[in-house]
Amino acid sequence: MKKLIGCLALTLITLSTQAQSVEWFSDIVDAIYAGYDNALPLKFEDVDTDELELSVSAGSLKMSDKGRYIWLAKMTDVGQKATLTIKANNKILEEYTLKIVRIPDPVVSAIQTGRGLKGFRGLKVEFGGMRVPIKAHIQSYDVQVTKNGETSIIPNKGGNLQEHNKTLLRHAGEDAKVTMVNVIGRCPGDKAGRRLNDVIVQ
Repeated sequence: MKKLIGCLALTLITLSTQAQSVEWFSDIVDAIYAGYDNALPLKFEDVDTDELELSVSAGSLKMSDKGRYIWLAKMTDVGQKATLTIKANNKILEEYTLKIVRIPDPVVSAIQTGRGLKGFRGLKVEFGGMRVPIKAHIQSYDVQVTKNGETSIIPNKGGNLQEHNKTLLRHAGEDAKVTMVNVIGRCPGDKAGRRLNDVIVQ
C-alpha cells in the first residue's frame, strides 16, 4: 500500500512538472527594441510566479508592477543578440534568442492651432501602428522659406517653433512655400539624433 501511495505521488509530481509551460504569443518572435522597457509577450501555464526565474545574457530584466506575469526587458546594443532563459523550479522551460533592433523611424507632422502659416506652432512625432507606446522628441530642424524665387533657411531648436521663426512666418505671407527640413529627432536607445522626414506647412 505504501509503495502504491509513493508511486501515485511520484506520478502526480511528474504530471505537474510536465504541465508547466511557457509560450511566446506575439507574431514578432524575437525583436526587442533598444533603450525601451519591452513587455515580453509570455504566456505561462500552471506556473506560479514564486517558481519562476527569468534571466537574460545581456541588458536587464524586471517584473512589471502592472501584472504578476509581465516582464520587462531593456537592451542597449542594436544588432546584438541576447538569450532569454526561463526556469521553473530550477528547470529550464524555454530559451529564446532575442535580436536587439532599433526603434523604427516615427512620422513627423505639424502642430497646428489654426490654418496656414499663422497656425503653425512646431513639430511632433508619432508612431503609427506601433504595438507599444514610445516617446521620442524633436531636437532641431531648419525653417525653409521660399518666396519670389529666394530661399532663406533659419535654424530652430526643439520641437516648438521659436519666437524668431514665428516672426519670420508672420511676415512670410500665405503665398510663401514653407518646409521644415533637416529634422533631427531622438528615440529611446539612440546614441545620437536621427534624420526624419520633412514637413510642408500649408
